[in-house]
Amino acid sequence: MEAVAWSLCQTPDPDLEKAADELIELIAAAQCGDGYLNTYFMLKGPQERWSNLAECHELYYAGHLIEAGVAFFVAGGKRRLLEVVCRLADHVCTVFGPERDQLHGYDGHPEIELALTRLYEVTQERRYLTLANYLVEQRGTEPHFYDIEYEKRRQSGHVKSYGPPLGGAQ
Repeated sequence: MEAVAWSLCQTPDPDLEKAADELIELIAAAQCGDGYLNTYFMLKGPQERWSNLAECHELYYAGHLIEAGVAFFVAGGKRRLLEVVCRLADHVCTVFGPERDQLHGYDGHPEIELALTRLYEVTQERRYLTLANYLVEQRGTEPHFYDIEYEKRRQSGHVKSYGPPLGGAQ
């Protein structure tokens, strides 16, 4: 989607733009009421949301979708996908952070931090920049979030893993 936005900026293509607009409407229609948006977890494992950040890349995918929303807005002024990704980012801001009832983790592949920073640049919503900074600062802290996450999955019997977490717990 991001590549499509930048492509349309360089070379207008009404057919490609129409296809993108239709896909954006499908994405918007699929979004959960709380702003969450990841069709795998929505359809296959809703109870497993945000339970395996090291391997399932929910924040990574969210980051790339946010980048696409920003690109459509910057490249052509289109707000529809930007509205969708702001709802997604708002959801991420409620789930992750320093508060007791929030997750203190970060993604296995950094991307969400860049995307939230770019989203801040176009919206001036400080919470996006604050969360991006928080996620960067959490990376590498001890105890390793992935060890804690893995242990929770192991205790619940929901270990879907390709090996021990990056922090080293067995």
